[in-house]
Amino acid sequence: MNYYRKMAKYFPRKMRGLILHIWSRKPKLKRDAKRYKICIFKVENGIGDFVLALGTIQFLVKKYGESECLLIIPQEVAGLAKYHFPKVDVIDIPGCLISVWQNVIPSIPLLKPIFSTFQCEELFCFRHRREFYHELVLGWIHAQKAYAHPSILYRTADSMYHMVRLNWKSYKYDSAISFHPELVSSRAIAKWKGEVPAELFRHKCVLELGGHDGITIEQLLPKINYISERVIDELLICPFGSTPIRDIPVETLLKVLMELRERQYFGQYVLVGAAQRGDDLLAYKSKLENHRIKDVMTDSAKDLLGLYDMIASAKVILTTETSIAHIATAMNRPAVILLGGAQYGQFGPWKQSENQIWLTHKLPCFGCDWSCVLNRPECVQDISPDDILAAISKVLIANG
Repeated sequence: MNYYRKMAKYFPRKMRGLILHIWSRKPKLKRDAKRYKICIFKVENGIGDFVLALGTIQFLVKKYGESECLLIIPQEVAGLAKYHFPKVDVIDIPGCLISVWQNVIPSIPLLKPIFSTFQCEELFCFRHRREFYHELVLGWIHAQKAYAHPSILYRTADSMYHMVRLNWKSYKYDSAISFHPELVSSRAIAKWKGEVPAELFRHKCVLELGGHDGITIEQLLPKINYISERVIDELLICPFGSTPIRDIPVETLLKVLMELRERQYFGQYVLVGAAQRGDDLLAYKSKLENHRIKDVMTDSAKDLLGLYDMIASAKVILTTETSIAHIATAMNRPAVILLGGAQYGQFGPWKQSENQIWLTHKLPCFGCDWSCVLNRPECVQDISPDDILAAISKVLIANG
């Protein structure tokens, strides 16, 4: 790794650009390279993004046939891809590599040979907020045609993106396809009046570029048909988002749990969280216990299918905007979801039925992309416990 850091420091900028340009060239195809009709590129940073794209991927797989599709996805969702698409060929790669010289360049010798083993007639890219790494990888794919939304984000710590002419082309919108400028910036999306996440609308636009006209957003809504063998009288609580700024405040949850215990809505309460935040989860539980809430348990899933079972078996799910929120919604499970305003409208809210309620505290600064200008994230932390309780009661009634 030190070698690449030294190269980034001492090589002249033009020389670095030339090196990157050489690395961006398509690899030579092997004689036995497999041919597919379509390649679906959905390399994201999180599980929730993949879940939100399930309906879109299912549409294409059904349209072209399982044997004619290749799916390129991040490594963390490889298990889910195999579960939902057992007969579709899958290539899993890192979801995101930020630093060009410290992360991307050292990975090229390992990743690039993979792309000499296949070719496709059409490439559908459903990664809309692409960085240098994604554009580089897309440039390695041998495709006769490529369809993608104009990239919303170009960010690289080394500011090298403009120095590299990559070997793939983003097909721009023509007059027959309505390009919505409100789908570009986070602040514009926060004001968008669409009834579904802008992410799904972008998926629809890319499909239209590929000639799939007439498709409706309802066809692209993800649906997960998973039935648990058990049903537990529990409130499953996921208080943590992907970053601490999205977390449910312990003071808010404390007031909610105290009232729920009085109403006796649930037999038990279970806290869940990602493995990397295991210590935070125990600290969160300890704070609740200090306020005499001692009947809350903690749990974790061994794998993603274990997470499916936990969500499917719970009576109600209370969560911030995480993968659990999207999985619960795709399963049509009773769920109350606390949504911040930083990316409001991009990935949520959305729902299958009245079983899901998304709550937020509206502010004029919506669309900040988590660059909060306030002393604290009021859009999440000022959601009223009374509103949460009312939403829980409502989804319980809706679910019978």
